[in-house]
Amino acid sequence: MRIKKSVFALSLVLCLAIGAVGATAAGNLKEIRAYLNYGVTVKYNGQVQTMLDESGARVYPITYEGTTYLPVRAVAGMLGLPVNWDQTTQTVQLGPEEVGTDLINTFKPYTNYISDPKNSDAYYKAPVLFVQSDGETSASAGGVTMDHWLALRQTSRTNEPSPFCSFNLGGKYGELTFQVYAEADATLTVKGDNDSVLGQYSLMGGQVPQTIQVDIHGTTQLTLELVGAQAGTARVAKIFHAYLNSFQIQRKKRRSSEEDRRFFLQGRKAEAVKEGYSPRRPRRRVFPARAPSIRDSSFSRPSGRVPFSGR
Repeated sequence: MRIKKSVFALSLVLCLAIGAVGATAAGNLKEIRAYLNYGVTVKYNGQVQTMLDESGARVYPITYEGTTYLPVRAVAGMLGLPVNWDQTTQTVQLGPEEVGTDLINTFKPYTNYISDPKNSDAYYKAPVLFVQSDGETSASAGGVTMDHWLALRQTSRTNEPSPFCSFNLGGKYGELTFQVYAEADATLTVKGDNDSVLGQYSLMGGQVPQTIQVDIHGTTQLTLELVGAQAGTARVAKIFHAYLNSFQIQRKKRRSSEEDRRFFLQGRKAEAVKEGYSPRRPRRRVFPARAPSIRDSSFSRPSGRVPFSGR
């Protein structure tokens, strides 16, 4: 194995995989002695791969203290996986970019909650578990792994109030999209200002996570409430991958829908002309003139009309 020595500053493997690291991240860098390893061959689906950076230049694995590291961008390119680098937060984003503002990582509830998933002592005192990303904690729901989530938990006590969680959004957003997984059948209610119901959704226990999209109308107060289908039944609903979209994004979506509708109608109009409809009156079918008869010697076919095909 042919290894070329190289000494350089390395922040994990991101400097080589993503690009230059800004001055703001200098405190997180540690100078190490590592090796560019030209002897490592990378295969994908049985085919030898050439790893390339964003500019198309060839890059190589790094060997450091017995462990070989592969460039993130090059590997993602092989797999057809989008990869992006957020210079401000020093974050690598694998997969499609997140659309909108992360509700759970950006806002905290102003109602009671616990933030430690291992704190069983506070379970009955605060039936809302709110966990933000910390780089260590993770959980799964319906086969989906998540590192930040909101759990509404209700015990089997019949007189226990429905668990709920409220946020102050400041009226800046028009749409909320999230996934939810329920361990038992329940109903999730999304409320806005003055407890107005923005949406009510039936959750099937033990099913794969549902994706829910709610028009929140620029509400200031956002409340998520869990109501059980049967009294006295314990249930847990986990909400994750929750993103808020602004009004600007909503208007863009509406414009796109209007454009699709216009193009659709234009296509139907062309089809109508072909089938024998009048272009000026799309809903009125133009029938052919009646066949000439002996008693109607002055008959002549009207000009400018399309004969009816009988379909």
